[in-house]
Amino acid sequence: MNDTRPIIETLGLTKRFGELQAVDHIDLSIREGEVFGLLGPNGAGKTTTLSMLATLLKPTEGTAKVDGHDVLTEPAAVRKSIGIVFQEPSSDDILTGRENLYLHALMYGVDRRIREQRFREVLKLVDLEDRADDQVKKYSGGMRRRLELARGLLHKPKILFLDEPTLGLDPQAREHIWQYIRRLVDLEHVTVILTTHYMEEAERLCDRVAIIDDGRIIALDTPERLKHIIGGDIIRLRIQNPQLGRIKELGYVVKIDQAGDLVTLTVKDSGVHLQEILSLVGDVKSVELRTPTLNDVFLHFTGHEIRGDNAEGGFFQRVARARSGGN
Repeated sequence: MNDTRPIIETLGLTKRFGELQAVDHIDLSIREGEVFGLLGPNGAGKTTTLSMLATLLKPTEGTAKVDGHDVLTEPAAVRKSIGIVFQEPSSDDILTGRENLYLHALMYGVDRRIREQRFREVLKLVDLEDRADDQVKKYSGGMRRRLELARGLLHKPKILFLDEPTLGLDPQAREHIWQYIRRLVDLEHVTVILTTHYMEEAERLCDRVAIIDDGRIIALDTPERLKHIIGGDIIRLRIQNPQLGRIKELGYVVKIDQAGDLVTLTVKDSGVHLQEILSLVGDVKSVELRTPTLNDVFLHFTGHEIRGDNAEGGFFQRVARARSGGN
């Protein structure tokens, strides 16, 4: 990874749709060669940010440079530097995988002398060599997403934008896509910027993560450093008639949250202190002990969890509320 050259820079990047502030003065510096994640609930502004960087939307305010090119004044140069995989499938169902790649090669001016070589390279990268001449309508959801990864890489972009790359896939297919993304980073030496509302996806794939909510970046660092902010492990207890007075005085208990009989504790060295806690809090019905996740980080900063509702719904509901003057 090159630590000296930001391949993407934004300053005060902002997008408004009428009264709705979809993206609110975002400052980013993304390094060449890293996998960078925008993590947040649906409707938080992730896709809008990606769309401005890809020149699909014009910023209302602020600036952005992609591979040194301004998104407003040099959009054609930006587009030559990037590949993109959208949330919704965009390959042609009635064409074969190879024919979809051929159309993309024509659109991006891939030299015909190297087209077949690139077809072989990207199909091998995503394990679709044996299905390249099948119609895309015969592909599974995971295979179709892999084809779109291959297509996005065909013209050798420096930067690949992935908008919710595993949305709608089952856990096994999602795991496979993660493997392919890491492989393409290693073999194609491409910088990846992805949006996701899946915590595990951000933790497993990303070198750094920007947590975004209501159009603003609320935290940015490596996944491990972000989780370290929590200050301890998470213990969830279901207690009949919780008695929390004594544990509030314990120095290793960092935080206590209570919702009825459910008590959530943030505890330093939980393995050492769990037994003492259990002896002090009352009649414990169940215990859950885990290390912090990025959802805990999100909850720490916002007071609510990352939601997993419909990817488009959250955004358009906010637009509708803004237009109607609601909250």
